[in-house]
Amino acid sequence: MDHLSVKLSGQFFIRVASIFAMFVCSMALLGWIFDIALLRSLLPGFPATKVNAAIALFCCAMALWLLQGKTRILSYRSSQFCAVIAIMIGAITLAEYQLDWNGIDELLFTDLESRAKGIPPGRPALNTALAICFIGAALLLIDHKTRYGGMPAQWLALAAGFIAFVNLFGYTYRTQDLPPVSPFYSFSLGSTLVILVLVAGILYTRPNHGFMAIITSKSVAGLMARRLLPAILVIPPVLGSLRIMGERAGYYDAIFGLALFDEINIIIFTIFIFINIHALHNSDTERQKVALINTERQKVEQTLLFNNQDLEVRVTRRTEDLQQANNALTTEIREREQAEQARFTIQERYRSLVNNLPIGVYRSTAGGEARFIEINPAMIGMLEGDSTETLLHLSFNTLCEDAREYTRINEKIIRMGVIKNEELKLITRKGRKFWGAVTAVMVKDDNGCTYFDGIIEDISERKATEQRIHALNQVLAERATELETINKELESFSYSVSHDLRTPLRAIDGFSGILLNDYSDVLDSNGCDCLQRVRCAAQHMGTLIDDLLNLARVTRTELIQEEVDMSTLAHEIAENLRKQNPDRQVHLEVYPGLKVRGDPRLLLIVLENLLGNAWKFTCHRTDAHIEFGMNTHHVFYIRDNGAGFDMAYSNKLFGAFQRLHNTNEFAGTGIGLATAQRIVRKHGGHIWAESAVGQGATFYFNFKQENMQ
Repeated sequence: MDHLSVKLSGQFFIRVASIFAMFVCSMALLGWIFDIALLRSLLPGFPATKVNAAIALFCCAMALWLLQGKTRILSYRSSQFCAVIAIMIGAITLAEYQLDWNGIDELLFTDLESRAKGIPPGRPALNTALAICFIGAALLLIDHKTRYGGMPAQWLALAAGFIAFVNLFGYTYRTQDLPPVSPFYSFSLGSTLVILVLVAGILYTRPNHGFMAIITSKSVAGLMARRLLPAILVIPPVLGSLRIMGERAGYYDAIFGLALFDEINIIIFTIFIFINIHALHNSDTERQKVALINTERQKVEQTLLFNNQDLEVRVTRRTEDLQQANNALTTEIREREQAEQARFTIQERYRSLVNNLPIGVYRSTAGGEARFIEINPAMIGMLEGDSTETLLHLSFNTLCEDAREYTRINEKIIRMGVIKNEELKLITRKGRKFWGAVTAVMVKDDNGCTYFDGIIEDISERKATEQRIHALNQVLAERATELETINKELESFSYSVSHDLRTPLRAIDGFSGILLNDYSDVLDSNGCDCLQRVRCAAQHMGTLIDDLLNLARVTRTELIQEEVDMSTLAHEIAENLRKQNPDRQVHLEVYPGLKVRGDPRLLLIVLENLLGNAWKFTCHRTDAHIEFGMNTHHVFYIRDNGAGFDMAYSNKLFGAFQRLHNTNEFAGTGIGLATAQRIVRKHGGHIWAESAVGQGATFYFNFKQENMQ
């Protein structure tokens, strides 16, 4: 069954079901308004449809109608609102049975008939209220699906339909003549019909989901369901009603009637099943016949297609043979014309290419004179000729400033067959001299004549640029020599100055020490303090001289490239720092396996300065922490939680003798970071720092990528 046809027929059925339900409920309400018993019960002597049940079922019918609305969101929300009202009425009625409470039963009308019978007046039957709750919940959950694709709304509708179907059995078997069994005594015929119609409408609302997708499908299961379900729902009730009627008429007793009911059911269902099996068998047989016919048809079509193709091939071949025989001369003539046209096109293309080149292209005769035979426009402009005719038959050697150079390249091209970028000093027709680069090849035509085909490029600007570069290189070489001489003189001067300064500094330090040791009892406290200051200043000056010499050595030291284990160097430096300061407790963390290619002596100096600074600037912290590692970008870092510095002065950090802290607070000469920067740069790397006052500092440095391990 096509899904579109199912949807269209389902929508029509839902609208009819909704109208029918609203009509029956409206008749019941009119019966209560105008006190017409027949409208309330549909048939004389049957229980009346209670007001609350009529209102709740009318809301359910309205909710079902609104589900088909064109304004999707508004109709859907309105439908849910009606479903909630129905659920509330059903739930309150169930609560009234549980609590024995007459809440909303006679809220609109007084039920004198039920009072006279001793029945709760105006209250729908318990099974009616339960069915209303099921239908309202089904409408409320109409689009809800379980995780396995089930539709709870369809099962809730089936539960309500089962309740109504049981009550319909009661009417079919005329159980109203039997003594009433509370609380099912007042389930009216109108409520039963409305509930059954609403259940069918709910199931058809989503026919392509849940178990309804199987029932409405084109499969064998759907076909069997559509045939068997009506029979199952109709045949047993009809037979049961006939059995009851026979018993009441006195034709047989209850036991015989039950046996007769079973046998007739078996016979009817056997016949019905056999009919369906036979229909399915016929359908399957017809399907197999159709498949066989289609297969045979495909074979015949393939055979016909093959024969047609073969015939077409034969006809085509014969036609082609005739065409080839009839058009042989025409084809040959056309091919010759095309070849001539193609040759002319190629010649024109190459002629255009040669004429558009910005360099001179020529063909000349071979030999001593080498006269021009063909030239391009660029050649005319380069040689400053008035026209092509003025340059043709002109000898090449007349254009050379030095005839010997022409003789040399002429002999070379004859000997080797080709010359490339031979530079010559040429003269134009107007006497202007320029440098030309000649590339030529010796060729022979079909008649055995020898020619020189070549190109000439004006390289005057390039030669001038080369001369300027050569002159600049000479100037740079002279300046490099001067700088080397100056650097050597500076090194000699720094060595001489440091050597000459050390002798008086040692004298000042030594004699000051003698005065403090031998004559301290003669000097007062101020004199001793002055001598101690003189001695400290002399020692500090000596340290500065040593640092300057180390800085100079770093600049002129040649790099020795080898693999260096930075982690091992850091551990050695840390061990020396602990020996120098055994009373300090510093947590120094070194990441293992940090390796790089470089000069081990210079890299040791870098780590000594950086780790030494971290050790020095954490001296005032009891929880000193120093970390040496490498980040994901192959950048080494040394991080501490020491004094830190203000980043506003970071431009002075790596300058010689630049200090960001007071000497009285942290000792030092201000040379260490400058030395570290020169070593890192000497390795092709970069060093920088990040810090905040009182929050420690982090120094980063890296090297060339090929040096990283």
